[in-house]
Amino acid sequence: MSPLAAHDHLSTLVIAAVLAAAFMHAAWNTLAKWRSAQSGDAVMVGIAAAIPAIVVAPWVGWPARDCWPQLVATAIIHFFYFRILAAAYARGALSVAYPLMRGVPPLLSGLGATVVFNEVLSPAAWLAICALLAGVLLLGWDGFRRGSIDKATARWVTIQIGIIVAYTLVDASGARASTSAFNYVVWMFILTSAALIVPARSSVTRLLREGPRSVLLAVIAGGLTFGSYGVALWAMTAAPVALVAALRETSILFGAGLGAWLLKERFGAHRWAAVALISLGVLGMRLA
Repeated sequence: MSPLAAHDHLSTLVIAAVLAAAFMHAAWNTLAKWRSAQSGDAVMVGIAAAIPAIVVAPWVGWPARDCWPQLVATAIIHFFYFRILAAAYARGALSVAYPLMRGVPPLLSGLGATVVFNEVLSPAAWLAICALLAGVLLLGWDGFRRGSIDKATARWVTIQIGIIVAYTLVDASGARASTSAFNYVVWMFILTSAALIVPARSSVTRLLREGPRSVLLAVIAGGLTFGSYGVALWAMTAAPVALVAALRETSILFGAGLGAWLLKERFGAHRWAAVALISLGVLGMRLA
């Protein structure tokens, strides 16, 4: 049995850290959607995430030998993740695409973690996960019924769900095999950026031509995704993957708020019901 199996709840520190990561994730996705019609899209965010990684790389050292297979695999997976995310945001509303892409993977990741890491969760923990995911999916359904997504975008979202499950399990394994989660995430973003930059060189050129403001937004979004994923991977080394993956999807709640504020998307009764379910799920994870 995994050493984490006996601890199927989350500590206050882990909950606070993952909620902070969730907010950062929602913030960079909002920036990517806001800029989706221009060169500062999700691909540019993936490239810009390497900037803080390169800055700190001399202090974290080389990756451990045992985690190189996961690093190579995750660089390939994240190459497709950022490109497909850009395609999904180019035509779909944030309020639909984001909840669906983030809401389904935690349940699948949790089921996968029971096999890959032999993690055992209590029935109460699974109920908490289901309550949180029900709220997440309600947010997505509320946007979907408004016709804010087309068939092409729905296909991209479906593919992205599989990609998110894949990188969650690969990176949880890699972070545990590494000398530290921070070391792993630094090299993950450096390798991912290296894979993205050549195919996206025309977008990089356009971004530079747009001026300092566009470059700054891309750098901020890149820093947010670096920080968000770094915290999430650290949490996966300290708590069960299923619980961390599910709690991280409270980013959808933050995304809904940012979408209503910055993108002027409606926040009605169904979304308030979703907020209640998500809150119950978070509370349940602390008490389960």
